[in-house]
Amino acid sequence: KQWYQRRVHGSYKLSIQMKPAFLVILWLLLIAVTGRGLSVEDSSSNGFISLYKDSQVVDLFDSTTNQLYNSETLWVVQFYSHWCGHCQRFAPFYKELADSISAWSPIVRFAAMNCADQSCDKYQIQGTPT
Repeated sequence: KQWYQRRVHGSYKLSIQMKPAFLVILWLLLIAVTGRGLSVEDSSSNGFISLYKDSQVVDLFDSTTNQLYNSETLWVVQFYSHWCGHCQRFAPFYKELADSISAWSPIVRFAAMNCADQSCDKYQIQGTPT
């Protein structure tokens, strides 16, 4: 008898002996992941949620996207949704990249728009992260 899985009616199932250990590992993994920066915070008093609070990344809103047009600055924009797990895991890397390029600030700047709060349809964004 295999202790980690057994074949039942043509498919593999975790054995009864393995289920508690599997659940403990899953629980520990969940604790590890949630403790590693997968948090969502309120960005400011305006009530919008941002993954880029206190960073070099500029939060874009529907009312502030006009600063991108006819600008002397090259803007690198990420479109994300604050509830998206991939977006949450990517946020620390994007912040770090923005911080490392901050010396180029007059020439290159990083921005992000939360498509869960803002209208990203006019930019033809069909999924996040983009």
